Amino acid sequence: MILKKIMFLGTIAVILILTCTGCNSVSTEQISSTETQSKLSSIEDITSKKEKPTSKPSDRSTQDKFSRTEESSKEESYKYDILQTIFLNITPDTTIKELEAFIVDNSLCYTSEEYNKTSGGKTIKYKIAYTDGAAKQQYADSGDHLEVDFDRDQDDKLMTAQYVKSGKSKYGLLYCYGNWYDFSTSNAEDYSGYYIIDQLAPKDGITIQYTNGNETATKYFPYNSAEEVIKAIG
Repeated sequence: MILKKIMFLGTIAVILILTCTGCNSVSTEQISSTETQSKLSSIEDITSKKEKPTSKPSDRSTQDKFSRTEESSKEESYKYDILQTIFLNITPDTTIKELEAFIVDNSLCYTSEEYNKTSGGKTIKYKIAYTDGAAKQQYADSGDHLEVDFDRDQDDKLMTAQYVKSGKSKYGLLYCYGNWYDFSTSNAEDYSGYYIIDQLAPKDGITIQYTNGNETATKYFPYNSAEEVIKAIG
């Protein structure tokens, strides 16, 4: 009887041990499964973050650059007409022969006439235009034109060149030397260069100082080049 009880208790003990071992095994597998799923989830999250497409930078700055480039290109590609091109090519060393070649090559109209200088001697003035009427020395029709003066007493040396655009109150001037309105031969080297003459300007331009100590305010506005003069006239 006692032996049967011992055997019965032993059987129960074995069953309990097996049951506990099974429980532990199941619990370990569940934990392992949970950890694996957690790791997979983390990997998926990281992958999704890496694969998430990044937004492209705004193209506005690039478009602005192209826009500025186009504007700059338009300024650089300024179209000069024939008279403007001649004015651009005139220098203090330009001769009458060269000027006449410009006129003939471009089929322009012109007149030339000699005038007395206030200080004695003579000058010769060329007036160049697109039409005969605008090229007249007196009672001329309106129209774009050039006026170029040479000194007859100095081997036809160029004195002044004026570019006039019809409908504009201001005009361009290349002054080399000579008595020209407020400019004087006595100190021409101090004022030779490019100017816009605008008698209607609200402010004064340069003040000319003469060798005798006198001075006068003008409506002469200095520029660095013929290109600047033409663009400023518009």
